[in-house]
Amino acid sequence: MYFTNTYASPLQGLTSAQVRAANQRTAQADPNNPDRQLAALIDSVPAGGTLDGAFFSISVDPVVDAFIRAQ
Repeated sequence: MYFTNTYASPLQGLTSAQVRAANQRTAQADPNNPDRQLAALIDSVPAGGTLDGAFFSISVDPVVDAFIRAQ
């Protein structure tokens, strides 16, 4: 979900890889980052509880890790 928190762009003279890396670092440090909030939501489900959702693809490590912990 890095597109929801855009901080760097190719217009700043950065390559696509540099933009992705810069935005990922900045987004992960942002307390309002939706990835961090989703991971916190998953972690907040009590043992034996459920969380219903529909996902097309999940490739953000903290969210994937939260689902693994919840399993």
